[in-house]
Amino acid sequence: MITIIALIIAAIGCINWFLVGAFNFNLVSYLLPVWASTAVYIVVGVAGLWLIVHLIKDSPKMVKYGTSTN
Repeated sequence: MITIIALIIAAIGCINWFLVGAFNFNLVSYLLPVWASTAVYIVVGVAGLWLIVHLIKDSPKMVKYGTSTN
């Protein structure tokens, strides 16, 4: 369940970075004050780290079942 929440949070962060890169528009900064924006960036970063750890932890399973891209 935590991984699904982390995935949703990371996806929201990806959308924000897309908007920054494509349109130079930061939705998080637009909607929230500075202190809340900082908190959102921290939460998105922690979610991304959680997903990286989850991916590394599950890598042997992916290789075992043939779902690895290597």
